[in-house]
Amino acid sequence: MNTLKRTGNRWTINEILSLQREYELLNWTIQQIAEKHQRSERSILFKVETEEFVQDIKEIYSEQKQNINNEDNISLNFAEENVTEVHKLSSRIWDLENNVSEISSMIKQLLETKSTHKVSSKVSSKVSSKVSSNVSSSAIY
Repeated sequence: MNTLKRTGNRWTINEILSLQREYELLNWTIQQIAEKHQRSERSILFKVETEEFVQDIKEIYSEQKQNINNEDNISLNFAEENVTEVHKLSSRIWDLENNVSEISSMIKQLLETKSTHKVSSKVSSKVSSKVSSNVSSSAIY
């Protein structure tokens, strides 16, 4: 697929205005502008210079180099922030897993306590009913 479809075509006023906006305001790279306009990087450089958006082509190269360095720094900062966030999330997940495990053991203890309490209350109610029936029978005699 040929991405340079506009090669050899005259520049329209709208295209030149768009070029100026992308270059001066948006700080797009020459590569980004070339892709958007479907023209070669060389034609973009030539047009930027002939329209006097820049006084010397060498300025473009130094600006592009600075943009690349800035993008690299942003990428590194973003990567470091992501690693930090992943570490924080991993730590939180570990804490949650420990908390769930503790809650699970507490629930097991409660259920065990409740079941032994039911057994002991059944035993004590049987004992008390026998005692009260014994007391009632002995009162009759």
